[in-house]
Amino acid sequence: MPSPQHRAVSDLAAVVGLESTTSFGRRGEIDPLDHLIGMAGWAGQPGTTAQGIVDAVEVNDGETPHVVTVKDVPADAFCTITVYDAEGCLAPNDLGRNIYNQTSATPKDDGSFTIHFGGCEDGRINCIPITPGWNYTIRLYQPRAEILDGSWVFPDILSAG
Repeated sequence: MPSPQHRAVSDLAAVVGLESTTSFGRRGEIDPLDHLIGMAGWAGQPGTTAQGIVDAVEVNDGETPHVVTVKDVPADAFCTITVYDAEGCLAPNDLGRNIYNQTSATPKDDGSFTIHFGGCEDGRINCIPITPGWNYTIRLYQPRAEILDGSWVFPDILSAG
């Protein structure tokens, strides 16, 4: 179980929608709140080498399935989507799955990836089980200019229920 401090930082990051690009850097280039969260151990790399998005969907009751489809992520290393429980931990599940990236997910014919959050009981591919209060972190390693300048943003995770 995470410490109360870890839980507080995790909750704060999810509530404010942490932008790791402004967690570290020179005065005037950082967001003070993102920096505070970053100094607690989150987002410990400059935005040019890795970026993280910490967020939660509006209806994260552990029952309502969600979905996202993403294609051509402009990152030279890799992109991951990790699901955490309300305590900020990886919840054990029957699939043994809490994370997908472009090598572990099965692509569609057009090269895109559809990741499902919940509703895994029917055997759908690329599915991560969810729990009440679930939240997620998207990590983009070695982001290209399109991510850095904001012209490409990760698609919204939408309700599928």
